[in-house]
Amino acid sequence: MRKSCIRVLKKNGEPIRRALLDMELLDNASKIISEGDFLYLPLTAELQETELKLLPGDFELTEQDFEEHKGQLKLEDLMDEVPHFEVIGDIALIEDDVSQPEMVAEAIMKVKGNVKTVLAALGPVEGEFRTRRFRRIAGEDKTSTIHREYGCRYYIDLERAYFTPRLATERSRILAQVKEG
Repeated sequence: MRKSCIRVLKKNGEPIRRALLDMELLDNASKIISEGDFLYLPLTAELQETELKLLPGDFELTEQDFEEHKGQLKLEDLMDEVPHFEVIGDIALIEDDVSQPEMVAEAIMKVKGNVKTVLAALGPVEGEFRTRRFRRIAGEDKTSTIHREYGCRYYIDLERAYFTPRLATERSRILAQVKEG
């Protein structure tokens, strides 16, 4: 399958691979290609300008045909209808109105190996701090986690602070404006 990727010299590949992992932009479902002196690192999405600035060293954006890892399990393989969910750290969030939430939670935990807890939101965000209440569907009984993106780590208690991974680019834009001093 043809995907956007980063072409980098092998000797410079590891720092960029780690940065992409931290930003959750490395496509782990596809095999990294090693060709001559270069590595081709598959991306999950097109890189924003702010994301490009956070990557160390010299590299080139290009496209390449990638193979998927054999045996890579997908939610579509386990369920007829895939509900919307978000992953924050090692917690997956689903809406409370999902039919068969236990089955959905089990499928998410099977496919997303890093997910240790699945929570269902008990309603919309509320109050001055836009917080939500949750109920545990599966996994560990917790609402706090450490979320990584763009090389930063955020300790978040989801019942005490509003957080969505959909605002990652906005947080990255602010981060790029911060200067020392």
